[in-house]
Amino acid sequence: MLHRIPSLKEATFERSIFMRWSVDNRRKHRGFAQQDFHNLDINRFLGLHNNRRFLRNRSMEVPGRHYSISYPYFGEFNTGRNIR
Repeated sequence: MLHRIPSLKEATFERSIFMRWSVDNRRKHRGFAQQDFHNLDINRFLGLHNNRRFLRNRSMEVPGRHYSISYPYFGEFNTGRNIR
C-alpha cells in the first residue's frame, strides 16, 4: 500500500482530528474504538494480497458475489487459493 500512496508513511491518524470520533475517551475505555474497525484494518492484509493476478481475479469475482442472493450460504471466495 505504501508504494501506491507514499505519503502514508508520514501520516499520523491516531492523534488527528479526523480519527477522534472513533476513539472512546471515557476514563474506563480510554483509547479503545467505539465501533468495530476490523474491515478497515490494513494490518489484516498480507503482501500476497498485492499480487496483480490475485487482484485481477478477485476484482472479477467480487461483483458477482456482492449482487447475488447470499441465501442460504454465502460461501468463500474462490480466488486466492494456494498462492502462498
